[in-house]
Amino acid sequence: MLRDAHIPVIDTFLNDRNFYTLVDGGLFANNPTSLAMMEALISSQEPGKTPLQLNEILIVSLGTGSLIRKYAYEDAKKWGLLKWVQPLINIVLDSGSESVTCQLEQLLPDIPGPNKQYYRFQGLLKGANDDMDDATPKNIENLLKLTDKIIQENGAAIDQLVEVLSQ
Repeated sequence: MLRDAHIPVIDTFLNDRNFYTLVDGGLFANNPTSLAMMEALISSQEPGKTPLQLNEILIVSLGTGSLIRKYAYEDAKKWGLLKWVQPLINIVLDSGSESVTCQLEQLLPDIPGPNKQYYRFQGLLKGANDDMDDATPKNIENLLKLTDKIIQENGAAIDQLVEVLSQ
């Protein structure tokens, strides 16, 4: 919890000891890319600004890894409500992120060449533990290896993006 006397806050956001109660933004928008795009489009419509057109948008989205955990039917059919909590959280968070990716791929089609508008860099969490709280040295090492693999597999797209951004 965070305490900050410098920022005025509506009383309903404070608990009885004047602390903020906060949750990770990923619970609301695990992939906030579409929210950022909407904010850009809406703010460009303010008085005195030239409205932004969809073809003027360039998005670079860096994922944190797609889950690869599988749930066997033989195990899952025996789970009670309590056992389903963690898998459901993982499924909801990952599916929300993937749906944003799918929507943006449809909205901003992958046009070859310098006119590409949507770059998504994301890998499968193979070889790394997908638990959000696993910050062990071994898992950090595995995540860094995954990052290197994503960079190698997307070298051409990264080079193209660098060229577009350099113009």
